[in-house]
Amino acid sequence: MFELIKESPLFQISLTNKELFHSNFLKWLFENYPQIAETLFCKNDTEFKLSEVKREKESRKDLILIFTKGKQKQKIIIENKFKSIPYFEQLDRYKKDIKKNTTYVLLSLLEHNPDKSWILLPYKQLSRHIENFVPQIEETSLYHSTMVKDYLNVVNELIKIPLEINWSEEQYFYYAGHVEFKPYIDVRMHDFLSKAKFLQMKHRLTLMIKELGIDYSYVKEWYNGRAGDLYINEAYTTNGLIEFKYFLDDALSIGVQVQGQKFCLFVEGKYQLNKMEEIAYSLFEKELWFNFNLYEEMEHVIYPLNGEWNTFKRKTGGSMKYRYVKIHNKKTEQILFGMVIYLNNIIQHKEKILSTIKIVGNK
Repeated sequence: MFELIKESPLFQISLTNKELFHSNFLKWLFENYPQIAETLFCKNDTEFKLSEVKREKESRKDLILIFTKGKQKQKIIIENKFKSIPYFEQLDRYKKDIKKNTTYVLLSLLEHNPDKSWILLPYKQLSRHIENFVPQIEETSLYHSTMVKDYLNVVNELIKIPLEINWSEEQYFYYAGHVEFKPYIDVRMHDFLSKAKFLQMKHRLTLMIKELGIDYSYVKEWYNGRAGDLYINEAYTTNGLIEFKYFLDDALSIGVQVQGQKFCLFVEGKYQLNKMEEIAYSLFEKELWFNFNLYEEMEHVIYPLNGEWNTFKRKTGGSMKYRYVKIHNKKTEQILFGMVIYLNNIIQHKEKILSTIKIVGNK
């Protein structure tokens, strides 16, 4: 896998900063062959001509194209997401200063557009468009055409990465150590693959929870959580991560986190460490939490093996107590289904859980 691009000089150069490399390459391409940009962005009015290409000069926008027709101007602002995930908050912030005759274009390897006021331009579409101009470039400069062909080979190989999850069949492999994940590490696309997969997992989990009719109020930021709120999150550190936190009160949440190969059950709160451990132990003793037998698809070896709890301390205060089992040979949807089962368990036993926590808190 990826043997073709491993031999590419351009690909090796791009490894230093993929998005910066692609933005710089496209700037060079559009400046030298403006008809590529003109036919892509001004196909409804062919009299507009590309007059200027800027790089990250206005609010660090990746590419700014200026087209002119007489005294008229059209501005295209391109946000390049070659190896990162577009989020609504970021895109919304970038277009706060919307000006007349300005179009916002999201150039992305992942065909995901969280803000419909932006026009999605997939790299697949861009690559096909550039390919149409290769013969013309070759007539101008053999060296240029060689560079462009190499660039297109790189893009065309990377757009083959299976970013979309096949929910009926796909095995969960998006973590370091899995044999199927190694080829993506070799070409430094593993982090992007994980981000794309876990974003879809978050959307799928949210949908599954809604379909079950579980009653909750959704909170966007975990630190704003109040009793009865549900927080659903995906992130990427050294591995991808998806989690939900159900807030039992303003200072304590209970939930499930999948990170790498770990399927974790946890309690997290702002209480002192010894109190958090008492809460965790009481919930376990009464078989209200940390019981991995609710979902038979889960493994049966529970970590830590000594029967204690792992601890994660937040820099902002508070801590998490958790136990986990390892994920082996599971479909991605099976993992999400397991998360939903445990959320449903929290809702069903909420009063008993609250009563247990209250007793511990009064000690």
